Amino acid sequence: MSLITLPVMISNFNGVYAFNPTEGIAFPNNLIVATSLGNRPPHQPVHLHSIMDFLCTLAFLGFLVFYRRRQLLARQEVETKVITAADYTVHVKGLPEDTSKDELLEHFARFGDVEQVLVCYTGYKERTRLLELRNKAEEDVEQFNLQMALPIETPGARAGLVEAQRIIDQTTGKLLQLQRVHARTPRCCGHAFVTFKLWSAARKCRDHYKVSRAWACWQEPREASAAFRNSIPISVKIAPQPSDIIWESLEVSSRMRGVRLWATSLFTLVLLVLATSCIAGVNGKHFFLPIKPMPLVFVGLINVVSIVIIIISNVTMFVTLPILTSYEAHTTKSSVEVHIMLRLWLFQVLNTLMGAFMFWDASQNQEGRTNWAHWFADGGTMLMGVIVGDGILMNVIEFYRPFDVLLPRYINGLFFHVQIWHAHLFAWVFTHRAVHTNTHSHQSSSLHT
Repeated sequence: MSLITLPVMISNFNGVYAFNPTEGIAFPNNLIVATSLGNRPPHQPVHLHSIMDFLCTLAFLGFLVFYRRRQLLARQEVETKVITAADYTVHVKGLPEDTSKDELLEHFARFGDVEQVLVCYTGYKERTRLLELRNKAEEDVEQFNLQMALPIETPGARAGLVEAQRIIDQTTGKLLQLQRVHARTPRCCGHAFVTFKLWSAARKCRDHYKVSRAWACWQEPREASAAFRNSIPISVKIAPQPSDIIWESLEVSSRMRGVRLWATSLFTLVLLVLATSCIAGVNGKHFFLPIKPMPLVFVGLINVVSIVIIIISNVTMFVTLPILTSYEAHTTKSSVEVHIMLRLWLFQVLNTLMGAFMFWDASQNQEGRTNWAHWFADGGTMLMGVIVGDGILMNVIEFYRPFDVLLPRYINGLFFHVQIWHAHLFAWVFTHRAVHTNTHSHQSSSLHT
């Protein structure tokens, strides 16, 4: 696409607006205007621009078709060459709380031989939390035992060992209590995974429950045997990969998941409006600043503050949105990524459009006509900044992970170094006191003798 637009850029460079001192387009913005439509000569026909723009659109559509084809081929290759348990498994939703494994086995046996039935019960999230807490306490016990085995005992090791052992005993008791409650009254959270012995049986089961959303109101109702217990409608779809499932989110009800989704979406919309308003306000600072010439230092300070506000607004959205999406209790990691991507895409498009609108309004003269050379000078600079910011800043944040990897690692390392320094200081004080005590005792013995 860059090669297609090269003839247009060369023809635009012959214009007279970009380097005209009376136009007031300062360096380096004039370099952007010089190759844009804002610098097009007044008597130059627009046929070349129209043809090249049409060719660019065709090239972009061709790239989308090529990319989509490559994506489908790669997906087909993975699905045909890599065989996993998900190819033989269906995900069942909408089950009642008293659903048993034998009931599901009997219900889905009509489609083929069933290899395994996994019923998801409530309490998984709490059990996972207790297991993680107990594993952490067991690691602490090992560390405290090593510290107490040293010739010089580390301060606080004995108290930490007692506290870690108390956590282990407490979590073990709660786990046993959960196990007894589950054995007495198991409660299904509405989800189950049924694995068939043959791929054809799983495919037959999915096709039997497949309903087109677009024509759902016109389709004939399924026979009664398709419903669970002949009266409870259930949803059966292809199961995701086990590594893609967020197991602790399965026990969240659909109603609660919808409430969380609406709440986080509303909060995200408020953040999006605030961040976009800050960016649009910075880009439209001509509304608030006087028209008269200002000192160069003041102008530079305003530009620095504007850049800082734009960076903070972008980084805040890119850091906050994943945290908010994690509270929506999505059942798969891929759905989490899709929600984050769509919201960030909306934020980027909205603040770019708002910034372009600000520059368009600022480029109008008293007669209401837009000076497109000035629009390309300001708007082009903003678009280049957005491209560079997205290409460098956001990728650097995603690659180095400063907020969830680097900073926690640095803080933990600093805390560990403080502990080591405290242990060395305590050892030095203890050794110095012991040497001083031995010397004093020796002197007292000599004096008594």
